[in-house]
Amino acid sequence: MRSSLQFPLTVVCAAALLTGCAGGAGTATAPESTGAPATAAAPSSSTAEPGATPWTADHGLAEVPLEDAPREPTPLERSLLVEPGPHAEEGTDEEVLAAARERDPRTAEEWSAAILAQIHGDYAEDVRTTVRFDPGTGERGAEPTATATGPAGARSVGTNHFALVLDASDSMARDAGGGTRMDAARAALTGFVEELPEGSTVSLRLYGHAGDATESGKQQSCTTTEVVHSGPADAEELGAALDEVRPTGFTPLARGIEAAAGDFPEDATDGIVYVVTDGVETCGGDPVAAAERLSASGIEPVVNVLGFQTGDADQQALAAIAEAGRGQYTRAGSRAELEAYWRDQNAAMARAWNEWRNTELREINEAGNANKRLANEVGNRIKTWSHNSST
Repeated sequence: MRSSLQFPLTVVCAAALLTGCAGGAGTATAPESTGAPATAAAPSSSTAEPGATPWTADHGLAEVPLEDAPREPTPLERSLLVEPGPHAEEGTDEEVLAAARERDPRTAEEWSAAILAQIHGDYAEDVRTTVRFDPGTGERGAEPTATATGPAGARSVGTNHFALVLDASDSMARDAGGGTRMDAARAALTGFVEELPEGSTVSLRLYGHAGDATESGKQQSCTTTEVVHSGPADAEELGAALDEVRPTGFTPLARGIEAAAGDFPEDATDGIVYVVTDGVETCGGDPVAAAERLSASGIEPVVNVLGFQTGDADQQALAAIAEAGRGQYTRAGSRAELEAYWRDQNAAMARAWNEWRNTELREINEAGNANKRLANEVGNRIKTWSHNSST
């Protein structure tokens, strides 16, 4: 049994070390009870670290391959990359020494190597773990999407884009209580953009701002839609663009929605469209079909519709647009309700980001602790073997 090996083999290894210290000046003789022959030759003058010489076929052990290693194993690690010795689990002193004698050792160093080859444990898996050890904490989870629904599939590598499609028809110049409807929209939208997550992009598309509300101006009004701002979420720049808007024409709602498909940056990985209007289509278009096509295009954004001070007769038509775009319809009857809507949107995104961040921190801590435990366990096993092989 292994316990029967410990004392005699320690004596043999001690004899080997004494011979090495003598530098060949004397001859070390193993105790008679071990059956080991005397060592007459001086040991090698090598000063390599213990275990630095890989076990090879000379010692009767086959090397274990290490494929696709991210780095070169150290000499100690390479010396452990061998199959376990024939007496790694059990064996008597006599069996171990008889097997070691078959390697024809002459020096104390050769005797030590031959004996260790017989009782060498199985450390290959520990070495694989050490060499391939990744101190990282794994891949991060998917970041919250523009729809504030949290992780959705693979992690984003681009940006979240918010496409604003704003009604600038003549009815947006009507009083909303404390200013025009356009004034209220301007204040609410800039406040919304100011609170968007860092790295988001925004576009602002207008419709109804060209021509006028007369029959002579209808064609121009119904055929015009324009992006007046596009880029990083910057409330100041968006506000400056909105300052130039003058509500004047008809309501080509379908044209504005359909054109929004081209407002998403190439690297956008997720997006949402917000249609802000105070009324329904007045140019003969089909906004329901437009919303359906938009939500099926590109990155498949959802289309939300916000009706600002819209009449009761318009609610069903506007809700149908949102449903076709896989989004939600919300009615805001006052400036306060309009501002509350955008605050709620910001709050939903903030909650999603906080939940994501907390989840990430928890997973990072768990992965870090697991890595630390694994590194300690493997390191302790290898240190123990290194210490034993050197003594």
